[in-house]
Amino acid sequence: GQKLEYFLQVWDNDGVNGRKSSKTSVFAFKFPSKEEVKAELAKDSQKAQDKLEESLNQAKEINDDIKDLQDKLKGKKKLDWQDKKNIEKLLEKNEDLKKEIEKLQNINKQFNEKNQKFNTENEKLAEKAEQLQKLMDELLDEETKKLYDELNELLEQNYINQDLQEKLDNIELKEETLEKELERALELFKKLKFDTKADEIAKELEELAEKQEELAEETEDSKNKELEDIKEKQEELNEDFEEIQKDLEELNEINESLENQKNLEQFDKQEQNIEQEQKNLQENLEQQKQKKASESQQ
Repeated sequence: GQKLEYFLQVWDNDGVNGRKSSKTSVFAFKFPSKEEVKAELAKDSQKAQDKLEESLNQAKEINDDIKDLQDKLKGKKKLDWQDKKNIEKLLEKNEDLKKEIEKLQNINKQFNEKNQKFNTENEKLAEKAEQLQKLMDELLDEETKKLYDELNELLEQNYINQDLQEKLDNIELKEETLEKELERALELFKKLKFDTKADEIAKELEELAEKQEELAEETEDSKNKELEDIKEKQEELNEDFEEIQKDLEELNEINESLENQKNLEQFDKQEQNIEQEQKNLQENLEQQKQKKASESQQ
């Protein structure tokens, strides 16, 4: 959140007339605040998840098309114009999916790099992110590409032989595997998103607890004239807690999207207790009861 202002200045070496300088205008570099980083990472995470879901839907569509094509070719001896069109469409969809997966790999890689730059403390999360990237990098294999190339070559023939049927059977198996791997990648991504959010909330709560304890000590030792300043500081901490409550709601939403949901402890009662203590300390500050306000803050 800090801003750095800088300029460049140079001097000549005119010893006779005196050294003269020239200076650029002032430039500024603003470091992103914690909130800005958080918002940017959330945006990038959603972008990666959307791309994963999009790729999975495309893979499912291709699988349906392959099954449909195989049904239509049963009992036939020759490829008609429509059959060739269906195979061409299948080849196009495969090419589109390949491009989408390549985009997905790059988006996730960039997201991981940015995430590690700002969240370097948790090694376990970094390891999970690395495993997920490895899984994504292995989604495309040369064997599948070769099968599609061979299928394209078979389009030149007009008859349906065993070779064509085998190619379609092998492609179907490959596409089913890809669909399962994309489903696995999506679930791993959501789990990582959940773990990252939980870790972020834990850190924010620890930080808030420290600030609250410091303010509790300050309140107990304060004079009446200092209470306005304490009220302002407490209001800021209350707002921070409200933001954490929003994060907890988001954590619940991520959990609900998981296939195997985690058994989350419900924090409703604890949140209500904290909110009540916040009201109590506000009243005690108004009545200049520093000791009681300090107890509520603790």
